[in-house]
Amino acid sequence: MPRYCCLGSSSSGNCHYFSTALGGILVDAGLSCTAITKGLRSSGLPFDVRAVLVTHEHIDHVKGLERFVRTTGAALYCSAPTLTSLRSKNMIPPGAETHTVRANEPFELLGVKISPFELSHDCASGLGYRLDYPDTSAAILTDTGFVTEGAKRIVRGVRHAVVEANYDPEMLRLGPYPPSLQRRIKSKLGHLSNPDCAELCAWLYETGTAHFRLAHLSLNNNEPALALAAVSAALGELGAVDGRDYTLAALPDRPAGSYELF
Repeated sequence: MPRYCCLGSSSSGNCHYFSTALGGILVDAGLSCTAITKGLRSSGLPFDVRAVLVTHEHIDHVKGLERFVRTTGAALYCSAPTLTSLRSKNMIPPGAETHTVRANEPFELLGVKISPFELSHDCASGLGYRLDYPDTSAAILTDTGFVTEGAKRIVRGVRHAVVEANYDPEMLRLGPYPPSLQRRIKSKLGHLSNPDCAELCAWLYETGTAHFRLAHLSLNNNEPALALAAVSAALGELGAVDGRDYTLAALPDRPAGSYELF
């Protein structure tokens, strides 16, 4: 049975691990190479990463990428504009195996079907990813100001969803960020709020999603209890009961152990 592990999920660093029968896949490497290695070991997972799927080039998603790829020889997959941006920042080691991918063009990786989809974020060209195993599926959708129609087409009916709940609107309004940064976060090129996440999760539940993990919570502008309450309320309006019809958790900014993708 494939396993999933969140190694880190916040503005401090984002990194997610998925196992396959042929080796591990990381989505992003926003932690140091050392932290990724320690996180895998503390979660009881093998250090067998064969590929890294990069969503976009912001530092909280690629901080450890160069050293990790140089150390492990893992292949790198991302959009062509993201690859160009990473090269300009010297984030790709010489001789690294790189592959450019496009939204809505699936490919196979380590026996898993990978379906990239477009995000709306202030980066070169952000992508989310759906992973289809023979018996289950998972998707990561974070760092987007809104859920694009292309994303909806691909994530529809996914079994496990890792979705962004970046900020609580009132905490952001009253928090330490200047107005310009608040506008950026709330914009169509920013992040999903707790209400946005709740709406997305309700739609996903109606299409067949059963397991929700709330990701990329801001350390300054959100609290896990607020994000969980928003999603629980939206699912409750559909008559869904936590533990019976779905599972729900907020991901921390440190390794959180692994669980089976059933």
